[in-house]
Amino acid sequence: MTLRHFLDCLRARRAPAIDVHDAVAWSALVELLRLSILAGGAPQEYPDFTRGAWKDRKRYDWKSG
Repeated sequence: MTLRHFLDCLRARRAPAIDVHDAVAWSALVELLRLSILAGGAPQEYPDFTRGAWKDRKRYDWKSG
């Protein structure tokens, strides 16, 4: 679904809903899970790859796609 959305956005020359910060955040889950397991299940601090910019980010309008 995500790949299809990305390709549709490329064809329509519009910005996709998922940017590089989203992709990195999703990818970090695997490493954070590994670190948590090694730490006996302890919670891990989730890095803010946007340095706080996510707070002012305009939400993607999925209805208008």
